[in-house]
Amino acid sequence: MFLALLYIALTPTPSDSIAVMDSVQMFSHPHCMAHNGSRVIQLNEGNTLNERLSFSPYFTKNYGPSGISTLGLRGTQASQTQIIWHGIPLNNPMLGETDLQTLTLNPTDHLTINQSGNSSIYGSGAVGGSLIIHNEPTFNTGFKQEVDLSMGNFGYSRFLGQSTFSTKKTNLSFGLNKSQSTNNYQVLIDEQKKELQHAELNQLNLNILAAFKLKNKSQIKTILEWNATERNLPNFFTNVGTDKLEIKSLRWMTEGLFNHVSISHGFNLGYIHEDYLFVSQANPEGSKSNSDLFVAKYWGKKQLFKVFQLDLITEMQYQSGTTQSYSTTQEQVLPASVLSLKYNKKGLTIGTQNRFDFKASKRISKLYFDYSNKNLKIYSNFGNAFRRPTLNQLYWGSPVARNLQVEEGIFGEIGGAIVHKKLTMDVSLYTRALSNEIIWVPDGNSSKAINLNRTRAFGHSSTLNYAFKIKTTPVMLLGQYEYVQAETLRKDSDEWQSTLFIPKHSYLIGLKTTHKNITIGIRNRFTSYRYTSYDSDAYTEAFFLWSGYINYSYKDLSVRLTTNNALNARYHIQPAQQMPTRQYQLGLNLTI
Repeated sequence: MFLALLYIALTPTPSDSIAVMDSVQMFSHPHCMAHNGSRVIQLNEGNTLNERLSFSPYFTKNYGPSGISTLGLRGTQASQTQIIWHGIPLNNPMLGETDLQTLTLNPTDHLTINQSGNSSIYGSGAVGGSLIIHNEPTFNTGFKQEVDLSMGNFGYSRFLGQSTFSTKKTNLSFGLNKSQSTNNYQVLIDEQKKELQHAELNQLNLNILAAFKLKNKSQIKTILEWNATERNLPNFFTNVGTDKLEIKSLRWMTEGLFNHVSISHGFNLGYIHEDYLFVSQANPEGSKSNSDLFVAKYWGKKQLFKVFQLDLITEMQYQSGTTQSYSTTQEQVLPASVLSLKYNKKGLTIGTQNRFDFKASKRISKLYFDYSNKNLKIYSNFGNAFRRPTLNQLYWGSPVARNLQVEEGIFGEIGGAIVHKKLTMDVSLYTRALSNEIIWVPDGNSSKAINLNRTRAFGHSSTLNYAFKIKTTPVMLLGQYEYVQAETLRKDSDEWQSTLFIPKHSYLIGLKTTHKNITIGIRNRFTSYRYTSYDSDAYTEAFFLWSGYINYSYKDLSVRLTTNNALNARYHIQPAQQMPTRQYQLGLNLTI
């Protein structure tokens, strides 16, 4: 789906990919204060974004080892899932989505998945949830260097270097991340083995972080990051010729956090520029696209009568986008404000959050309830959410497209958690209904965006962590399960159909144990079938994936052997795009 949207954004020529469209730990950062009152999953294991997500049951739509990777939470598409980078939304103003392959994690980055209602306070595009990348710098650790080397089959290699110098009040860090893979592997086409070639991936990421600690635990932090990703996208049907996609991005963020006796406040400033170059067999000269996003945000928190907390956010976004198909740059200014009030006493939390997007004339309201008593917690939230059309959807084709309506709907969630010394269990039920969802449909030699009548989803989410010992050896057992029934009702239809590419069932079972210097982990992920047509008459088969690793550590040195897809010889993330068989990686990490 992402490739189809990208093709639309960059070229006015016909596309085959368009034609087939018919066939719990709380996160406490001030700029993410919307997380009060909901279940949050933190993923801290793994060196890359895809490795971190592999420790969760959430399904990422991946177009192969060199392809684009996107995330959709709780029965939503990628454009309905916000990617938040240090408080700044990363969803491309043109496409409304984010390619996860272009995001490189630093060793000190944390990854958080915030589900359902709490993300709606971010505004447009957070209907299903949010994926949050945040960095909390450390101080007073002196000079520290970390080097991570990895290599594997299919020509995979990766180098990560991070140098950090920190005093009691200063942290300066510089990082370089370079990875590449030839991705030549065999696939079955018409039951014949063929060598999949020309799927190379090359990626380079540079980042600089500077943080300064002030009085009263106040802090100023700035991050500058440059990323260049180049990939060849093979034709999986003929294995002849390739499409080529280059993405270059510049990201900058400055954040200030200031604490006083009864009030805290701060600001976020961010700028993101992205350049796309897409070269296809239909357009060998290539098409270019670029987008700019500037975000300015100011927030404040005030404690009232010891039991109330008042939060206020004011935000301004400037979006612009240009492609070779547009005669002028398309742009929009998006002001918004958020007001939140919370009551907290003796384990009981009741709160309301209200966001008003002036440009979209949409008001987001959310009510939430939390109650904790010893080892038991009960929570619920309900409210509304929306997503405005992207610049590409508004301006592609003809002025008629500007009549697109904003997607809007309601959500609700109720759940509970039990926490004991050895066992943690969390279970929730949720529902969502959305009107005027926007999709792309063929329109002669091109495509156009239209509003659907309605979509809906309801589901179940659960996690379980159990820690025990075999003699003196600690063992951690992890279980996560997601069920979602996501359906679409198109205009002029009275029959609900399954939403594209959304698995109804997915789960993760993991086992991790450490004995002396050796750590062993085993994971099994299951993804059920996904419908690939709007009529729910074609689907991609379900699959199991086994993976595991063994890590040996000695002082500041560690060696890690990883295997993915250990037992499955053939599976498809997308139709006719077979993924590689067993993948092996050998990694070495040294910290000085």
